[in-house]
Amino acid sequence: MRTVLHVGLIAFVAVSLLAGPALAAPDPCDSPGSNCCPPDATHTTYYCKGNLICNTTSIDHRQVCERPQEQDGGTSEGIALQNPLGVSTVEGAIAKVLDILKTVGAPVAVIMVIIGGFQMLFSAGDPDKFKSGQKTILYSAIGYAIIFLADGIATLITNALS
Repeated sequence: MRTVLHVGLIAFVAVSLLAGPALAAPDPCDSPGSNCCPPDATHTTYYCKGNLICNTTSIDHRQVCERPQEQDGGTSEGIALQNPLGVSTVEGAIAKVLDILKTVGAPVAVIMVIIGGFQMLFSAGDPDKFKSGQKTILYSAIGYAIIFLADGIATLITNALS
């Protein structure tokens, strides 16, 4: 039984760590060649984030983000690092990680409840195996509740620090 719990925990942690960059939605207006952000409450025209400018392409007349031109006509070249989470603040990063945990945690919790149910079902009258199945269900519910409480705890800490 402990092996099943350990394998489930290891799988949960691995998926949480590895799925983060894959689940992160890129920001539409923060890299060269991406579409410009549409006007909103703080911007009256199309705009780009960072030190990019919004230009209209000559071919299809789309609004795309580009690096600004230098005085000599060249482009500003440097090392461009992609932000894997697509956020620029610590609060945004924490929110993104918690969203991923909630997304991944739900199926893992359901699978662990099913495993616990099978343990209880196939205990064959052995009280220790039956109790082990009950613990699996209980611990999966507690783990999922902790994931949801983490969002509230993160909000409380963010409000206390700001």
